Amino acid sequence: MRSYLITLFLILFSGLHASPSIIAHRGGGQNFPENTLFAFSKALEMGCDAIELDVQVTKDDVIVVYHPHDLGIRTNGSGTVSSMNWEEISLLDAGYTFQPENNFPYRGKGLRIPKLEDILESIPESLIIVDLKCADYEKLLTALADSISDEDAEHLIFYSTNREPIEWIYEHKPSWKTFEKREITRERLLKMNQGEEVAPPEPSAWIGFELKRVMTVKETFALGESTSTIGFRLWKPEVVAELKNSFIPPTLVLFGINSLEDWEEAVRLDVDAVYTDNPLRILK
Repeated sequence: MRSYLITLFLILFSGLHASPSIIAHRGGGQNFPENTLFAFSKALEMGCDAIELDVQVTKDDVIVVYHPHDLGIRTNGSGTVSSMNWEEISLLDAGYTFQPENNFPYRGKGLRIPKLEDILESIPESLIIVDLKCADYEKLLTALADSISDEDAEHLIFYSTNREPIEWIYEHKPSWKTFEKREITRERLLKMNQGEEVAPPEPSAWIGFELKRVMTVKETFALGESTSTIGFRLWKPEVVAELKNSFIPPTLVLFGINSLEDWEEAVRLDVDAVYTDNPLRILK
């Protein structure tokens, strides 16, 4: 039964659907306290197809679901995840700073930073994107490799903005599914926008990038350097069409789809899935 459900998930993200699948980024961090079991459950309840979460590792090697570097940004604690033991982190209020404009509606409601294992146990059949957020990636990935079963790994997709964690997975856990390395995706999209030929993506690869991305361009001259900050839109209909015409099409994912205008553009582009912080806006 489990392998049948996993097959359905792969079909769901294979481009055979009429509109993009919706991935709740951090569980929908504009709607609910991000990276909490409460947010993930509500996102799936309202109709999201998958969730995305961030993982870090504690001082005593427990994998927890939390995004920022500083615990004070989302909780009533302070310091880094890596400097604290699980026992200390488990006491923090994960809804403490959410929506100050609404008088902190989830403060004191019992929301906690979850362990990754608690998420996998609570929503065992859901497709989950795991964003690797730890500076000490070897410690994090070693802990993940020790704790994630082959069965659990079947419905996980791993992502990192840095290449080293993805390369570690290639070497140590080649059966794990990952996004294409971000630097390769960025170069691929930039070159395709210029009409240049690029190497085809790996079979069944996941390719993700922002619909709109501000990047810094640096030029070097004889008398010095000049930098410019430019907003790029690298996803064009012709680029998407070319990627979809690959022998085995990749799964194309747009990040940062938080408005109806961006959602409508994602539908027009005919990508496979979107990340959103605001599933309530898209699904209503």
